[in-house]
Amino acid sequence: QISKSITETDMKNNLLICILLFVLAGCSQKSKVKYIFLLIGDGMGFGQVYGTEIYLSKSDKDSTYLKFTHFPVQSFATTYSASNTVTCSAAAGTAMATGRKTGNDMLGLDYRDMQPLPTIAEIAKSRGMKVGIITNVSINHATPAAFYAHRRSRREYEPICRDAISAGFDFYGGGGIKIHRSSVVSEDSLVSDFKKAGYSVLRGTDSASYHIRNAAKILMLQSSKAENPTALPPAIDRREGDMKLSDILRTGIDFLYRNNKKGFFIMAEGGMIDWMCHANDARGAISEVADFNNAVSLACEFYLKHPEETVIVVTADHETGGMTLGNKDYEFNPDILKHQKSSLMRLSRKISRLRENKADFKRLENFLKEEVGLGYPIKISAKEEEEIRQCFEKTFVTDRLMKKTRYAKIEPLAQKAVEILNRHARIGWTTKEHTAAVVPVYALGCGAERFSGRLDNTDIFSILSGLLE
Repeated sequence: QISKSITETDMKNNLLICILLFVLAGCSQKSKVKYIFLLIGDGMGFGQVYGTEIYLSKSDKDSTYLKFTHFPVQSFATTYSASNTVTCSAAAGTAMATGRKTGNDMLGLDYRDMQPLPTIAEIAKSRGMKVGIITNVSINHATPAAFYAHRRSRREYEPICRDAISAGFDFYGGGGIKIHRSSVVSEDSLVSDFKKAGYSVLRGTDSASYHIRNAAKILMLQSSKAENPTALPPAIDRREGDMKLSDILRTGIDFLYRNNKKGFFIMAEGGMIDWMCHANDARGAISEVADFNNAVSLACEFYLKHPEETVIVVTADHETGGMTLGNKDYEFNPDILKHQKSSLMRLSRKISRLRENKADFKRLENFLKEEVGLGYPIKISAKEEEEIRQCFEKTFVTDRLMKKTRYAKIEPLAQKAVEILNRHARIGWTTKEHTAAVVPVYALGCGAERFSGRLDNTDIFSILSGLLE
């Protein structure tokens, strides 16, 4: 079983030693890749990565770097789709999974003739390898679905879920299963379909060791009593007992490695990075990148035990939000973000409760000091105080004008508070949607050198499939 913990110092020293050996000797020409980790930070651009590292260096002396930024091979990839300069997750996931560009919203289909394209996961499975598809959002969301589904729309949630069953992969893990609100199909009925197909269903982590020993295939989801039934809680909102991306990945690695002579392919997605960036929630995004890094650390632990047979690739499907670091006075102050105690989504829910309780402006001011640090310890200007007051009068007293992001409806006062906090941190955003920016690519292990130089996202498939030959 993969170790559940490793000290920061030991991990750093061991990883640096392996990187040094990699650089000096390279991967043996006789070695064959047996274990593949493709780790995707959804929406994670260079700004999100470097911003997280600076935040950690200023606010957490024990975690001053991200594991993957110390990989020996570092590059970047273009992400445009066949239909748009700015891709969506479905098209970008398809490009990485199949090596072919397709149109936005499409999954696993050729853009011209709409025929299914074989994915790297399906190829690995056909060669006897075990396959795991992991995410911290729903298992039938766009990025994980790109590795097993072949659909004209990423919103065909129920058929996509049945594609997962048909693919027959060995391990699926995520927050839950997404369904249309108007659908007559329930999550319970889809879970029942998995059971009929031979999957052991694991809710939470309590009985993970039993399932690893006894299951033929596993579907791992969070508790059905979770606050959001389709996605794990954002890292900043996590409470004791909540399932994490690293919990799913640890269970997946242990299960796929057990009694396995032909190796495995694992795709693990940090999907919440994208959600936080769609909301322009810098603190939330940084927390998600750091949490994603914890999952990468597990892959690194595995690599240290199997360095000649393992390759780890860390990348993103696209950048979200156009995040910029330092937008005034030659300053960047991410440590200010530590005063934000909740994600924008949870902050919004708390403010909604204040509205329901008919809180006055003084109560709101005290709340913002407690929850975001605005007023104390962060000094705000008279102009910013007036911005908050006007927003209060318009949205508490007069109207309730909710702000809509890609994945949530947000109280305007919550959005305004986070906007002012970002302003003091000197973090800027150009959009609440995706951008056409290139994304980082980091690689470690056997064949990692092939990821050098300028890449396109389709090259991820080409290189990984080449390593399987």
